[in-house]
Amino acid sequence: MQYQSTPKPLLIYLHGFMSSPNSVKAKETEFYLAKRSMVVEYLVPALSDCPEQAYQQLDKLMQANQNRTIGLIGSSMGGFFASAIAARFACRAVLVNPAVGPQNIMQKYIGEQTNPYTNNRFTLTVNDMEFLRDLDVECPQPDKIMLLVQTGDETLNYKAAVAKYADSRQVVEEGGDHRFQDYDKHLPSIMKFLFSPSTELK
Repeated sequence: MQYQSTPKPLLIYLHGFMSSPNSVKAKETEFYLAKRSMVVEYLVPALSDCPEQAYQQLDKLMQANQNRTIGLIGSSMGGFFASAIAARFACRAVLVNPAVGPQNIMQKYIGEQTNPYTNNRFTLTVNDMEFLRDLDVECPQPDKIMLLVQTGDETLNYKAAVAKYADSRQVVEEGGDHRFQDYDKHLPSIMKFLFSPSTELK
């Protein structure tokens, strides 16, 4: 009798708005996984700059991998998507300085924009803000969320994330910035939260 091998756990890193898979934290995560020889497949999808298209990308990716243990790390806007995806698919997610209520924060970006990292030109509309509003749900399973914020975030109000994920595990650090300084030092606890220790080869 042949037995099917259990597929590797999947770690998906979600970059922020007008960013790219080449973000510093995405690369730090990749380096950590390689250095520790963790038995985890790592994906950093190039998310569309348009919110609805980005969410559809993630929804398809999740549905194609439903037979696997999946962990998410999302930064800024990627944190907002990670929260929504975790709620839909009941998986674990780590949110790093996540956007809370992006439909309000991003009003100033309505119109033509250019992603500075990819040079992609796109247009944000009122319909995009309505899509984000519909996606902005409460956290149904707070035990599956880990929040990392720094009070010195110059882009987002960290208090909004602390309030929204009040019942989740939280790391709140004084100072720092929106990029989240010393992110790599938190990777051991992030991996422990997302995956079983059995994913790490000794």
